[in-house]
Order: sequence, then structure tokens, then C-alpha cells
Amino acid sequence: MTSTNLVTKRISRVARVLALVWACWWTFFMLASGAGGGFKGVLTNAPNALPGLVFLISVAIAWKWEAVGGIVLMVESLLILIVYPLFVRGELPLSGIIFVMLTLGLLPLVAGILFLVSWQRTRRLGAP
Repeated sequence: MTSTNLVTKRISRVARVLALVWACWWTFFMLASGAGGGFKGVLTNAPNALPGLVFLISVAIAWKWEAVGGIVLMVESLLILIVYPLFVRGELPLSGIIFVMLTLGLLPLVAGILFLVSWQRTRRLGAP
């Protein structure tokens, strides 16, 4: 295996790890935010975890089809970065908005870019 193929595989792995950690963390966070009421609280709060399910599905798509998944993750990220501040404007301090934008919106953008880079390198190099 050539070093360029190895680099492509590493880019793909980093993208997968970033995307999976991001999606799992936010799914857990969305479910657990209702855990103050015990298991019943988690169940009551389950509809709030639907975006996390969308995130996990996006990661699964990217895992199988890097180009499509990379674009999906980037679109999700850009939507988060644009729409979230509009929804919470005036309700949260600017520092809180920036923090959420960075933690919720930045990782899928980076992962999406890495998925596209990996896909492009695979096509160009003919790597498996």
C-alpha cells in the first residue's frame, strides 16, 4: 500500500471518528437533558433527540457514500451555523451562541470536508 493510499484511509477514518463522536454526543445530550426525571424523564424527552437521530443517519450515509454524506454533513452544519443564531437571538448571550455554534456546527463541517477530500483522493488515486 502506498503512502498516499494510507493518507487517504487516515483522512476517511478521522472523518468517521469526528462525525460519529459528534452525532453520538449530541444524541446522548438531547436524550439525557430530560434525565432529571429519571427514566420517565428520558422517555418524555425522547422527541427532543430526533435531531440526534438525523445526525446519526447522516453519519451512516457518509460512512457508506463519502461524497453524498460529506455534502449532507456540510449542509447540516451550514444550516446549524445560520439558523441557530436566528432562533436564540436575544435569549442567550453571544458567548453562549458562539459556543453552541462551534460545538454543534463546526465538527460536521470539518468531517464533511474530510469525507469529500477522502472521496476525491480515492477517485483520483483509484484507492480502495
